[in-house]
Amino acid sequence: MDANDSQEIRQLLDDYLRMYSSRDDQLTTHFSEDFSGFTGGGDFLVKDREGWVAITRQDFAQVKDPIRIELKDLAIQSLADTIAVATSFFTIHLPIKDHVLSRETARLVLIFRKESAGWKISHSSISIPYHLVRDGEVYPLKELVDRNQLLEELIAERTIQLCEANDNLKQANEELAREIAERKQTEVALQQSNQKLAAIISASPDGIGMISLDGKLQLMSDKLAEMYGYPIEQKEALIGKSALDFVDPSNHKMLIDNIGRLIAGQRDHKITEYLTIKEDSSRFYADVNSTVLLDSDGNPASILFVERDITERKQAEADQEILEAKSRQLQKTESLGRMAGAIAHHFNNQLGAVIGNLDLALLELSQGANPQAKIIAAMKASNKAAEMSGLMLTYLGQSFDKHEPLDLTETCRRTLPMLQAIVSGELALETDLLLPGPVIMANPNHMLQVLTNLITNAREAIGESRGAIHLGVTTVFADDISAAHRFPLDWLPQGNAYACLEVTDAGCGIELKDIEKLFDPFFSSKFTGRGMGLAVVLGIVRAHGGAVTVGSEPGRGSTFRVFFPVSEEALLRQPGEEECDGGTLIGELPPAERAGSGTVLLVEDDEMVRKIAAAMLKCLGFSVLEAQDGFEAVEVFGKSRDQIICVLCDLTMPRMNGWETLASLRRLAAGIPVILASGYDEVHAMAGDHSELPEVFLAKPYKFKQLSDAISQALFKPRPDQC
Repeated sequence: MDANDSQEIRQLLDDYLRMYSSRDDQLTTHFSEDFSGFTGGGDFLVKDREGWVAITRQDFAQVKDPIRIELKDLAIQSLADTIAVATSFFTIHLPIKDHVLSRETARLVLIFRKESAGWKISHSSISIPYHLVRDGEVYPLKELVDRNQLLEELIAERTIQLCEANDNLKQANEELAREIAERKQTEVALQQSNQKLAAIISASPDGIGMISLDGKLQLMSDKLAEMYGYPIEQKEALIGKSALDFVDPSNHKMLIDNIGRLIAGQRDHKITEYLTIKEDSSRFYADVNSTVLLDSDGNPASILFVERDITERKQAEADQEILEAKSRQLQKTESLGRMAGAIAHHFNNQLGAVIGNLDLALLELSQGANPQAKIIAAMKASNKAAEMSGLMLTYLGQSFDKHEPLDLTETCRRTLPMLQAIVSGELALETDLLLPGPVIMANPNHMLQVLTNLITNAREAIGESRGAIHLGVTTVFADDISAAHRFPLDWLPQGNAYACLEVTDAGCGIELKDIEKLFDPFFSSKFTGRGMGLAVVLGIVRAHGGAVTVGSEPGRGSTFRVFFPVSEEALLRQPGEEECDGGTLIGELPPAERAGSGTVLLVEDDEMVRKIAAAMLKCLGFSVLEAQDGFEAVEVFGKSRDQIICVLCDLTMPRMNGWETLASLRRLAAGIPVILASGYDEVHAMAGDHSELPEVFLAKPYKFKQLSDAISQALFKPRPDQC
């Protein structure tokens, strides 16, 4: 039996019940020609339509108003292609209060047959419990006569009651009317609210959805379905799926943790970025902002989220990073070019002074004049060139001088007279230096360079104007250090607390385009710029594991903040040096005791440096044996071990470096004093684990006095077993 047949049979059943209840003779038009049936509690079969109509009229002759049939259960079954049966339990409600039929269940059986004119009723069977039917009745209606008389007596009484009830009903109706009006207003407001919400969801450029507390999808907007590549008509089929199905497995733990935090009320109002999965399994990045929806009791009920596809933004960021990397490379190339040119210019100037003065000295010597003044001038120019080399190492962060615990505030206070001299003129130096200050591990000379360079930079920014420079020291948390205009660019905090040295001026300010170049060597936007000042500051900060930030606007001054990691070590006051019972401090050696005698082994691969060092040693009164590398030094030392009282050895040499040479010589003579010389900083040069250590480290380039002091210290330094 197809759907059309089922619908037609059901309509026929509904018409039967309606016409039977109203005793409509048109009901027989739905009967077959060979209709049969029985009704009520009768015990005979009616075999024609007219007989069935007569009995039903007799059944309800005393009932004027329509009756109501209440179906309790219904089943329609197909017995064949043209035969169907409907069975049901039902209750007949007469328009008489508490009638017995209203308390009993009757049975209805209808048999349908499909004829040429459509489906017809070929049999009707209505039956009620037999114990309710009296003699001569089909339905139990004899009691109606007795009840009619009782009803007339009750009418008068009920009329009075009805009047009273009518008044009450009128009041109730008025109250109900008000409630209905209010409810309609509420429904209208709710409908308008729902329409607005639907309009917002529809107009939103972002996808909107909702999940249950266990992560099952409950709502998906059209935009959200579109973002994930699903047709809008299929979005309902996605309801009930796990949110994990839409997120890349690498983000599953993050999603589960975030849902847990939301349910626990730990929302941090941060937008979360997920790698999500489209219908075609392709990936895209999405920003998701979520909030918990509460039920009427205030408990979490579900999670509402707004999602935005940020794939294009991510690609733009990646492209921007590439552009910035290229820009940084161009800036680096520009900086290197500027630095190379400036260094060449500086060294050419100093070398010009050296060469020129030496030429003049030679000329004066040939004329019998004293060339001392020209030689001193050449020495000064050489010292300036050496100083520039040291500054470049500092800029590169390779100036690893010894660090010690320093109170940064106390360090600043000690340098105030020098800083005040730099400021001078019409400027005031304001300070905020409360003791005790934060303790850092630093080199005192480097801190002095940082202070003088920053104060000098502030003084030049103000120029001839009046104003003040502010110097302060505070302690800040790592999270409070701004990432804007922070240098080095790749710096990341390693600790929780940082000491902050702040210098603020009310000068001309810095153009935004110049901030990125501020710390490049020899860059300056001022005519009076010194070239290496801020570059040295950055190098020192880099060597101390710190950072520097710049805040500035043209015409509104600048603020430089330098951050150093706060040390957990206690600040130790260094006691004055004391003599050791086994020796004498080099600073106390009388000049006569510094005069040399004996043989020094000089190990140096650079011929010019070796010749100069040999000449200095001979001037000090020493005999000199020369070796151009470690292998030759070991050979020379083996032949002249008894004559050699000290070794001056270069650190960086081919074939055998200084450390290897030192170890080889100590194997030949365990107590031989050794001076290790290098152009690198002492800490950098001495870094690492070494089986043997020199008595003295000598930084290149060195002067005559520095060499003399080094040899004296190596020769007179007490051995550990002598103290």
